[in-house]
Amino acid sequence: MRIFTIITLTMLLSMCNSEKQISAYSNAQAPLVIYKTKADYSENIPVVLNAAKDKIISYPAVSDISFKGNFRKPVKLKDGFLLDNIGLSPNSAYTSFTWKEYASLKKTPSPQQLLSRIIDADPFVAMYNCGRRSDYSSTAELNELIKSNFTNCKKLGS
Repeated sequence: MRIFTIITLTMLLSMCNSEKQISAYSNAQAPLVIYKTKADYSENIPVVLNAAKDKIISYPAVSDISFKGNFRKPVKLKDGFLLDNIGLSPNSAYTSFTWKEYASLKKTPSPQQLLSRIIDADPFVAMYNCGRRSDYSSTAELNELIKSNFTNCKKLGS
């Protein structure tokens, strides 16, 4: 859970003049991950599973899912792609917990509780690591990456 927290703290966005700017508040080296899912899970809390996808190895604490009153939801990009703001990996899965529901919990659910709430253990159509978050300053730049078919990005997963 600590790794998830560290990753989460580094992946945030801020707004500036109506154009979304990309910021890595605590780590300029944080990875910039762009992905697409089979269905819209943007309102669901993700967890990270082991390779066998039968155990949760990382998950957010209730306090990890927001920063300055804003949820760390993904940012919608061109062609159904999303910018990760919580710390996804190819082994991430989505739970039935919504961001709002999870934030209202008195304590973080156990790994077993989260495992029982998984709604899709294999949600990704595509996932790319496009370098460091500090290499980009706006969503317009990210949309250009998508348009270029992810030139200079590393495809993650199978």
